[in-house]
Amino acid sequence: MKYAFISHRNKEPDLGITNRLYDYLSSKKLAAWYDKGLHIGDWPKQISEKLRGASVYILVASKNSLTSEEVVDEIGMMRKQRENNKKLLVFAIDDYYFNMEESTADYFLGSNRNQAVILSNYKNEEEAFATIVNYLREELEELCNNPDDFIIKDKVLLSYKGQDMFVSIPDSVKEIGEYAFSGNTSVKKVRVPDSVENIQRMAFMNCNALTVIEGMEGVKACDPSAFLGSGVVVNADTNFSVCGVVFGGEPREGVLTIPDGTKTIAARAFVGCDVKKIVFSEGLKNIGTGAFKNCFGITEVEFPSSLEHIGKNAFANCYALKKATFRGKIPVQATEAFDDIKMEEIG
Repeated sequence: MKYAFISHRNKEPDLGITNRLYDYLSSKKLAAWYDKGLHIGDWPKQISEKLRGASVYILVASKNSLTSEEVVDEIGMMRKQRENNKKLLVFAIDDYYFNMEESTADYFLGSNRNQAVILSNYKNEEEAFATIVNYLREELEELCNNPDDFIIKDKVLLSYKGQDMFVSIPDSVKEIGEYAFSGNTSVKKVRVPDSVENIQRMAFMNCNALTVIEGMEGVKACDPSAFLGSGVVVNADTNFSVCGVVFGGEPREGVLTIPDGTKTIAARAFVGCDVKKIVFSEGLKNIGTGAFKNCFGITEVEFPSSLEHIGKNAFANCYALKKATFRGKIPVQATEAFDDIKMEEIG
């Protein structure tokens, strides 16, 4: 079960804000667990386990809460879990930590100074907490998705029925199916986990409020129509791309340059493209099925050492292509990607 670990002191104003925070999380069906205000050195094993298992850590602090040394200890322990993609949210509810030496204040608040809620600036505690909620809404919404809204079969996300603004696709999903989010006008941001390898046609079609796609590190194939009619911003280069996935583009004087930052070239991205030479950027991991099929003018290709996967028929019917060079290991699928050509590895 996903839950938030809340660190606070059982004194005002910490306790008042924390009680409101607990009610807010409950309304979003996200469980909360209190540390009961114990010092870092007194935490028994069960509390440490709760901290490790939490999806998000929320630290509520005021001049009644933590000394500068305790701030460093507590936030340091929480930050160790960031490598597991867990969130750390810190809220200062008075100006105490601003009066510390700059290094301590920066360590405490980091770049998120908007998370400092100075109670004296508000009419009452309720108004102050409304500011916290505005920040929490986007940060926590994706943790609060209802599992029943995801229709999944054999690791394929067939449909999303929810109306959340921020959607985190479950880690069990390997493929996002056709029309899975099509026509959803509520979703604004989608996190695609590393487990997703394929995004099918029209998956996010006409999601006009959708402007942010995160993740997609594991995507090996993505249909060019996946984001048709959505609000996802594309790059300003000649190539159409989303979050490191390139869907197409135009060569210049016969040379097609794949932009830096590209992780995946989508399936059928350049079918029939009039290109003679391709310049691949380091960092490219995946080339989709049929990506360069029927590109009759290509005579030679050299792949970066980062390449891990080439889809079936990626270079089918490239009749002028006689040789493929790999700066890294030749992917095991490469034999199905090309017609009868010579392939070699170079150091």
